[in-house]
Amino acid sequence: MDIYEVRLEKAPTMKAIEIDLIHNDRSFSSSHGSATWIARALKVEQAQIVLAMDT
Repeated sequence: MDIYEVRLEKAPTMKAIEIDLIHNDRSFSSSHGSATWIARALKVEQAQIVLAMDT
């Protein structure tokens, strides 16, 4: 009966992913700020999807 005891974990939020990327970003040369760029790109992509759904 273990199949009925499903434990679902919630997906991390965008902010949690961004914070995790910032803390794990150790190289400060050319990739400085890459976590912020990735988070912004994901927000832009999400806005594009919402816009496509609305049209």
